[in-house]
Amino acid sequence: MGGVSLTDYIEKNATNKSVPSVKKVALLGAPLNGLSIGDDGKTPYDLTPTGPAMQSERYAELLKNSSVISNKLEVLNVAGDTKDGRKSDGSVSIASALSGKFIYKRAASYKEKIITGKEGKHSNLHDSEKVDKWIADFLWD
Repeated sequence: MGGVSLTDYIEKNATNKSVPSVKKVALLGAPLNGLSIGDDGKTPYDLTPTGPAMQSERYAELLKNSSVISNKLEVLNVAGDTKDGRKSDGSVSIASALSGKFIYKRAASYKEKIITGKEGKHSNLHDSEKVDKWIADFLWD
């Protein structure tokens, strides 16, 4: 399940006792605030101390519903940076992925990791031994 869909699922099922409750979530290059990537590494969606400078429609909806996210949830959010100057994994900007910190602000814990270089390419995130270790340490901590 993709990170945006999983976030939507967590919000929509926060009080639904007929489905399993989510205790931990690991997001990999999730385009939480859209897919805009600037050639110079800047987008209208870049992060400010209080949130994204601009919100995609989907992000605004996720943020609006974020108050139902459990304060017992633990989150690991991994973003990639290919280091080509665009501040992205080639598909998702770092700002879009890390905008999750504002959606998951109620979570018991929220950790961010950025992987760089060749491993930081979107399609390589799930193949990286470093990312695998981060996820394993997070899930079995």
